[in-house]
Amino acid sequence: MGAGDYTVDTLFKEPGWSTSAPSVSSVGAGHSADDDDDDDKEAPVEPKQRPRAKPKAVKPPRETGLAADPSLPPDCQAVSLGLAVLREAKVSTWCELGSGLERWPSHVVLTEEQLLLLRQHSGLLGLIAWRDGKKPMVTLAICPECHRFEATTGAWWRKCQLKLHCQGAPVKVSPAKRAPMGGVPQRLEEASSPPTESRATNHRVLAA
Repeated sequence: MGAGDYTVDTLFKEPGWSTSAPSVSSVGAGHSADDDDDDDKEAPVEPKQRPRAKPKAVKPPRETGLAADPSLPPDCQAVSLGLAVLREAKVSTWCELGSGLERWPSHVVLTEEQLLLLRQHSGLLGLIAWRDGKKPMVTLAICPECHRFEATTGAWWRKCQLKLHCQGAPVKVSPAKRAPMGGVPQRLEEASSPPTESRATNHRVLAA
């Protein structure tokens, strides 16, 4: 061994030097610090889906009657009932109920006397309109003396101007009020029998 060889060997044996070949690890093999970080990361938690709430059952409206002012003349009572029917049906005019009254409010039950009033004065029902606050309600001012009338949305003649020398005071008709079923006059046979479908649909006689 020559002097040159001794010098090279001494240099490689100094501290900090190594003659062993560096180890080579294949890519993806073994365990590294990055693997520890991956282990620490938890898999994302999927949000739990809330159960869909069951749709609430729509309760049918309770049966109700209508009570017009009994002190009014029959034609005024008929118009009062007609306005209330439009209000309960949520339509504007009597024509919108349909030719067969298909859109009649099913929860409204009228007595035979009330149905008779509507039928006797059916010609007045086409002149009224329910606007539900969006537009003025169209009602009738009827004179109780000469029974002539005028359509009005607000003011009306307090002394009859519809017939010469008539001394009557026209009445501006308001919608009938809702009344509990027990408060509406009924015939004795109806009062003693339980409610039936025919009783709730007896309004169809108006379309006959």
